[in-house]
Amino acid sequence: MLTVDTPAQTTSKPVFAQNDPTTDNHLSTTPSLAPAISTTAREPQLAKEFDVMISYCWANKDDVLWIKGALEKRGFSIWFDKERMPEVGDIYDGMWEGISKSKVVCSFLSVHYENSKNCRGELCTARKQKRTIVPIDLDCGPFTWTELITAELLYVDFSDKSHDRNEKMDELVNRIVSALRKQQTSVPPTSWNPPTTMPVTPVISKEELKQLLDPTHIVKIENDVEEVNRKCLPGAREWLLQDVKDWAEDSEASSIFWLVALAGAGKSVVAASAINWLRSAKAVSTTTPRKSSAQAVLGAFFVRKADQSDRNDPFRLVHTLAYQIALKFDVVAQHINELEEAEPGFIGKLNVSRAFKNLLVDPLAKLQSQNANEHVVIVLDALDECGKAHSKGRADFLYALGNITLPKN
Repeated sequence: MLTVDTPAQTTSKPVFAQNDPTTDNHLSTTPSLAPAISTTAREPQLAKEFDVMISYCWANKDDVLWIKGALEKRGFSIWFDKERMPEVGDIYDGMWEGISKSKVVCSFLSVHYENSKNCRGELCTARKQKRTIVPIDLDCGPFTWTELITAELLYVDFSDKSHDRNEKMDELVNRIVSALRKQQTSVPPTSWNPPTTMPVTPVISKEELKQLLDPTHIVKIENDVEEVNRKCLPGAREWLLQDVKDWAEDSEASSIFWLVALAGAGKSVVAASAINWLRSAKAVSTTTPRKSSAQAVLGAFFVRKADQSDRNDPFRLVHTLAYQIALKFDVVAQHINELEEAEPGFIGKLNVSRAFKNLLVDPLAKLQSQNANEHVVIVLDALDECGKAHSKGRADFLYALGNITLPKN
């Protein structure tokens, strides 16, 4: 956990550190397709396996092509109709190949997708063949049959064009990576028979998580981070940021990096720069390789504001961090859901220190056991504005941070 704050005016030493409905724009103009593609009596052409199949409507090509390019830059192999159709030839063989040979199906939901019979065929078949589906909202619908198929899944929302697309890409990448990792334990298919890997269906939806944890409005925090980035000069505090990078990628380092300096020294610049660096799914390290190195990824971040009640409440802070991490890692979402199912109302009864342990420390420990070589980093800015001075909430939070052992992930 990276924390930055201004030293308090005391002499005490801290105890811790650190489409038109009548036409179909999917693929090309083709005859209507039934709600599911027949998977019998078909001999698909040989093809390699792909990480992701892009299921979309051509009317949304601009958004889809941008996301496709971003995924390819992150190292994912993509099944894309315009690239595969010249080799496959037949549209139906192509759609079957994409579903059968891809580990994850990303469905780009929109009004055009909703009105496309070919899109309907793809998504229904993907579900029937038990593929892992990651739904992506490109607009606000209205949706009917698509909502029935994806109702229990966590969406990645690209519909708000004012939102930072790069951060949404991080969320999408985390969903895909989580699904791919879970499938590594399954026996790979040895023929063209439909794979037996079950889809990764989140046990709790995004809206249920939001209702349960009541997080602070994330967009406000993102805006503050972007404001800092706009104002800072290129290369500012780069030497200090390098220290943060070295720490984040060192599996033997302390679990807390605490940056203390006077007001105006540039702590928020370092925090904002660290967030941007960590947002890369495969951050390129500039450190010297070592045996204890690990990949650092952004788990959550929070910027406190003393004059905003939802931004200086330690209780809301812990819940907001847990909400962000649960959206990125299914094991954390499952842990939180199990807590509430075991004792309804349990999460709402937790004080700050117990919430810190139950919602952050314990699920992160589970995550570490699954991803030992990946460090999930939480960035906290303006720690000194967390709670009112001498309040029990602040005392509980600082006690938890200083005395509860955080997993080194």
